[in-house]
Amino acid sequence: MTFDEILTKIRFMSSSEHDKGYRFESLIKNYLMTDPVYSDQFKEIYLWKNFPLREQFGKGNTDLGIDLVAITKTGNYCAIQCKCYKENTVLTSSDFDSFITFSNKYFNDKTTAQILFFEHLYFINTTKNDLNENIKAKLKNQRTQPR
Repeated sequence: MTFDEILTKIRFMSSSEHDKGYRFESLIKNYLMTDPVYSDQFKEIYLWKNFPLREQFGKGNTDLGIDLVAITKTGNYCAIQCKCYKENTVLTSSDFDSFITFSNKYFNDKTTAQILFFEHLYFINTTKNDLNENIKAKLKNQRTQPR
């Protein structure tokens, strides 16, 4: 089954936008853990709701824009945002505001008290459009650079 066929199936089977997003995030997590290029880079990938240090970003189930957290084999943290939109959707700055804000916060390792931060940001989306100039301007000179 091709990636596009899987996306079509996800869109058809999903009962809501939330369900579609969860299915897409799970797909991306599994892809990153099994694809030879990425599986060599990451030792662990969490859905945001399962990330052990999540409570440091605020309580509740508020969507902070971070959908996945990957930990590289060298111990670096990566924040990942997944957008399962229609191919012709034009992404806007508001699609990324929360993700950019929260992925630039520091957090602590519970066992060592080490200060941590996201070394890399990943935007994974299903649109065929490039990021607009407002998004590019917001990302310019951030501490963490997108991939």
